[in-house]
Formats: sequence, structure tokens, C-alpha cells
Amino acid sequence: MASTQEEETLGGAFTSGFELRPSLAIAVDVTFAASPGSPSHKTFPLGKGPTLGWGPNIHPGLYKAFEEIAKRMEIPYVMEPIPGHSGTDAIALQVVAEGIPPW
Repeated sequence: MASTQEEETLGGAFTSGFELRPSLAIAVDVTFAASPGSPSHKTFPLGKGPTLGWGPNIHPGLYKAFEEIAKRMEIPYVMEPIPGHSGTDAIALQVVAEGIPPW
């Protein structure tokens, strides 16, 4: 599904997750790329593969599965530590209804 209101209320993820009740959900979003003058601890390099978020609202089994696939297929990736909730639809999907394992 594509959702709306992520930056405001997470309304699209809450309502869609509740209606669809998927057994698994993957939230795809952006992160901050490294550029001149940007802090290296808050940005990630371009051209080094996807950035996989890791934190309290990232399901550890899903993270491990994506990491293993990347390694097996020799796809470079970068781990992005996310100490709180990710600020993405993943948090809404994690807590809606009985909970959906988010990514």
C-alpha cells in the first residue's frame, strides 16, 4: 500500500494497517545522504547500497533477513542506528490492532 499523512499523523498507515491486517509490513522511506558540511554521524554515503534501519521499532528478524540477503547477494549496505522510533509508518504499523512486525 501507499499511505498518506506520514509526516503529520501517520493516518494512512494506521487506517490501512488496521483494515488490511498484513502479517508483515516493510516501511520504505528516505534517509539523509552525506554531503559537504553535513555531520557524518547523521548522514550516510551515496553509492554504498541501501541503508537498513536498526532500532526499537525495527523487527530484529526482518533486519537479520535483509542483512543475510544482502550478504548472500553481495549487495553492500549500511546500518543506520535509530535510537527511538523511526519517524516512519513503521511505528504506526507496529502498534496498530494486534501489531504488525515492521521494517
